[in-house]
Amino acid sequence: MIGRAQAWAIARAFGRNAVALAPGKVKAVAAIGSLGAGRYRPGRSDIDLAVVIRGKPDGRTRAAIERLRQRYRAAHPIPKDLGVVILAERDLRRPLSGELVNEVLRLKRQGVVVAGRLALHAVREPTATEIDRSDRTFMRWLRAHYVDRRPAAERTVDAIVNTLLLELRSAVWKADGEYVLDKPSIIPRFLDIPRCDTWRTALAPVQAYLLHDRPPGGVARAERLLDRVSDFVRHQR
Repeated sequence: MIGRAQAWAIARAFGRNAVALAPGKVKAVAAIGSLGAGRYRPGRSDIDLAVVIRGKPDGRTRAAIERLRQRYRAAHPIPKDLGVVILAERDLRRPLSGELVNEVLRLKRQGVVVAGRLALHAVREPTATEIDRSDRTFMRWLRAHYVDRRPAAERTVDAIVNTLLLELRSAVWKADGEYVLDKPSIIPRFLDIPRCDTWRTALAPVQAYLLHDRPPGGVARAERLLDRVSDFVRHQR
């Protein structure tokens, strides 16, 4: 099991190697996700990193970083995965669309630089309009590919819970204009929405799973809850 200190050591070592791979090209590497946000849980959390590239990321640089990711993934028993997102430095200061909105938000709100130099306070936070467009586009894609037509590989409790949380995060965004990245905070914020408190009992096992690793039931039960939540969020006004 990889403890918190070891997870940080892996992140820093990856960062140093990434910068050394392409001197002058890789500006910085930052821990994001649960590690960067201070929510890392040994045995449960993956390790997510953002690699910031000077200029436009080219195929050669992407391939080199992917080979490095695969090397670290094979060398360390990281739960789920070692996730690496590549961002162009210019994307940190201009209007954004699509999946870049979420990734830059993660860097801005959760990022901890582990290699190179990057002024996180100067990273431009996406606007509400950009977040709204990205959320709508992403949720259409998610429902088409993972909710309404669930791949066999995604029929695990963990994958279903993560999809359910994305539905709830979208609901919180639509209701309150708050884009919640911290997974354990999503359900409490959802229950604060008027008329959503009725979901408290149904969602309690999911919150216990997030906080205490208590199994929320089998796959079939998790799928039924996801279908109910997704239907509710789609008709939310």
